[in-house]
Amino acid sequence: MRDLDDHSSEPERKEQAPQMAHGPPSGSMLSASGLSPAAMKRKIGRRAAKKAARDPAETKGSLCSGKGCSCENCAGGKETKGTTTVFGSGSTKTLGVHGETKASYKDNYEITDQKKEPSKECDKGCPKGQCVHVTGNLKSTFTVTTQIKLPSVSQYPGLTECQKKAVQTFINTTLKEHEQKHAAAFAQYNGEELEPVDETGCISQLDPKFQARHTAKETQRKAAADLASRSLDPYDVDIPGFDCGDKQSADQQGAGDEDGSAYAATEPAPAPDQDDPHGSPDPTEEEAA
Repeated sequence: MRDLDDHSSEPERKEQAPQMAHGPPSGSMLSASGLSPAAMKRKIGRRAAKKAARDPAETKGSLCSGKGCSCENCAGGKETKGTTTVFGSGSTKTLGVHGETKASYKDNYEITDQKKEPSKECDKGCPKGQCVHVTGNLKSTFTVTTQIKLPSVSQYPGLTECQKKAVQTFINTTLKEHEQKHAAAFAQYNGEELEPVDETGCISQLDPKFQARHTAKETQRKAAADLASRSLDPYDVDIPGFDCGDKQSADQQGAGDEDGSAYAATEPAPAPDQDDPHGSPDPTEEEAA
């Protein structure tokens, strides 16, 4: 006789029995899915690999495609800086006037128009998910800023007014023009270079390749600009008109000598002293007649 409160048949009771056991038995290493942790890990790994194959953006690591990138193992947005300073001068026997031009270099690179897809052509040492085929352009950017520093006449005490004027004119014209030539030579560094990229490899190995290519361009560009600037030196010229103080003194001395000669030529000779024993003798009677 069946219990009236039991509304299930015997077969149904047998089917429901396993459904009541919702978790693993006590002490079991199985997960809720019925798989061991190791088997579950392998399953998740295969699932992630399939997803990475479908979506290239899911490959581990990244290659930057914009400025200011700061991620690890990525190309682009990396900057270096350097400076070069040159001098020009004018001089006299007692005075040296010096100008200065300072060049500050800055460079960076990035991968533009980048396309990345998974690849299987890497060495065995490349971690899973980091083997990629990358295409695009290696864009290198180079900029230089120059600063010209000219001296002030006040740095040179003890000059006459005409010497100050000569030095100031030299600074404003000859010396300034020379330093501007240095700035123009340094400006050859400015510009951009594009190089096609078509590389397959581990992401961590590709970035050093791109960095090396960019560095080679930067080194060559900076060396050319520095050489163009150095070719303008040594530059040491005379300051026109600086000897005006010596000339002015000589002119004044010469004017004084001429005045003395004129005075000597126009001043009447004094009459001889009557008591001078060497005075003129009295005229004879014949001379008087």
